[in-house]
Amino acid sequence: MIAPYWSRVWSVKKATEDWITKDGVNGIHITAIAIGLMVGGIAVASILIRDR
Repeated sequence: MIAPYWSRVWSVKKATEDWITKDGVNGIHITAIAIGLMVGGIAVASILIRDR
């Protein structure tokens, strides 16, 4: 009687793992974009300061 419910448990476990993985990848992308913008801003600021 317990066996039919195991498929539901495994599908919920898989869906949860996929959701966590997807959120982790999105978090990495957001962090990479933020770092890129900061580095770009620092580069522009240093160029502008040098031209004075």
